[in-house]
Amino acid sequence: MKIPLRNFEQIIDDTILKRGLTYFQKGVVDPPELVDETQFESTVHGTEDYLVNFQMEHDIITDIVCTCPYDLGPVCKHMAAVIFFLKQDELMLNEPKPKTKRKPVTKGKPKVKSAKIRIQEILDQMPHETLKNYFVENVLNDNLQASKFLVIFGSHTGDESKELYARQIREILKSAAGRHGFIDWNNVRKVGDAVHQLIKQAEQHLVAGNFRSVFLISIATLEEMTNALDFADDSNADIGGNIGIANFLLDELCKVDLPEDMRKEVFNYAVTTFKKETFEGWDWHLGMAELAANLTRNDDEADLVMRMLDESHLSGYELQVSDKIKLSLISKLKGKAAADHFIEKHLYNSEFRELAIAIAFETGDFERAKKLALDGVQQDQKIKPGLVRGWYDWLIKVALTEMDKVKIIEYARFQMLEFSSDRLTYYNLLKQHIAANEWPLYVEDVIATLQKGKRQLLTNFIPDILIAEGYFERLIEFLKNEAKTWGYDLVRLDEYNPYLVSDYREELEVMYETGIQRFLSHASSRKDYQYITKHLRRMKKSGMNEKVRQLIQDLKLKYRQRPALIEELDKV
Repeated sequence: MKIPLRNFEQIIDDTILKRGLTYFQKGVVDPPELVDETQFESTVHGTEDYLVNFQMEHDIITDIVCTCPYDLGPVCKHMAAVIFFLKQDELMLNEPKPKTKRKPVTKGKPKVKSAKIRIQEILDQMPHETLKNYFVENVLNDNLQASKFLVIFGSHTGDESKELYARQIREILKSAAGRHGFIDWNNVRKVGDAVHQLIKQAEQHLVAGNFRSVFLISIATLEEMTNALDFADDSNADIGGNIGIANFLLDELCKVDLPEDMRKEVFNYAVTTFKKETFEGWDWHLGMAELAANLTRNDDEADLVMRMLDESHLSGYELQVSDKIKLSLISKLKGKAAADHFIEKHLYNSEFRELAIAIAFETGDFERAKKLALDGVQQDQKIKPGLVRGWYDWLIKVALTEMDKVKIIEYARFQMLEFSSDRLTYYNLLKQHIAANEWPLYVEDVIATLQKGKRQLLTNFIPDILIAEGYFERLIEFLKNEAKTWGYDLVRLDEYNPYLVSDYREELEVMYETGIQRFLSHASSRKDYQYITKHLRRMKKSGMNEKVRQLIQDLKLKYRQRPALIEELDKV
């Protein structure tokens, strides 16, 4: 695939570009080194280090490969990161901090200074008055930039207050709103960036110990940003992200030694906003009650928070959160015995039931642990079946401790057949506790049970068993039989590929070809074609190069009137 550097952004997928840019900006790309006349290589550091090797002539990358396992497209994020490195000066990107001391190989003219360095040199030499005039003429005429400036420097000129910060945020919102007062997705991102400057100030104040500033900025952000959710498209969570950080900062205030007047001010704010239901309908409504509980220091304050929660008529999930807040208060002020009594009286709360089971298990009271778990099964099996799995896990844990093989097998089989996740975990547990001479028959019984099941998820577990037992020939037959009804699932072929490719390559090639041909018979979009090429690449990585070449040739001939498909096939 050829990539001209002048318009690489039009060729590479947007998502890959964004990820590549992020890697470049982190400074994890080593400067490319010349290894041959037109051949370069660069290492990109991340969770693992990957080598990007590329050939470039006349500002056109004629070939590029990466050692990472990515196979969903022709260009991965590591390749994109290297390309951004090559174009950083022209694109005026912020120069990242390199993680290595190796210098790029230069050939010919010396490296041009980055835009960031050139601007810094100009600022160092520019008279103050000239810079001020430029700022007035250019920045102040942009409403959003002017609001952003006020956010950063507005508190330097007057008394600090919540209203001061709230007014600055409202100015940002006003400058970004359209004619009818709504803020669209694109402008919400600008709002998020501008308000985040204020949040960053609060974070700096927290480090410096200016706790009142942290409090005022956080509550102003919380109130104004919550209101903004009613007239903004926050699908990218730019507003929600700032709300989350504001809540985090308020929680951090609970962890420091606040002056008493400051503690009372934050406590009273939390109580008042909860009572007024300022944030009703949002998670941080109960967050205010939790904030008040964390700041509580005496029985009177605890009684106020408890009464406040009792009067709020909560139900469902909110009631469970309320119970947890109450328990934290009781534990802090009344002690362990009172907390245990509260848990016992509120076992309808699944978190409390689990806590009670854990306490019983740790103290060796296995009969009580089993009773609580079985009661949980009885209570939740109709209304909250998702919780039942957790109660059975406790029953298994107790059975393992008591070495009760009969119960281990009973509960593990139930978990394996009833719940879709971690089936193999329970399968392996069964294998550990069933005699080796009995195991083959037991496996056949499990497979027969799964085949009789009406749920497709049960049937889908059969290949996992066949793989676990090394029954690969039966796996091939299973896939062929399943294909008679559903066709070949390309994703599943990719999943089973490593187990089959060495001994059943020809059968696997036929399955892939059949699956691809069937999919293309009803494919109609470039996205569909890219899905196909992803699986062709997987075939290539498995050593099916000749089959892929042949298949691409056949597809180009069969679908010669689909230029988009041919274009995607050329990228393979």
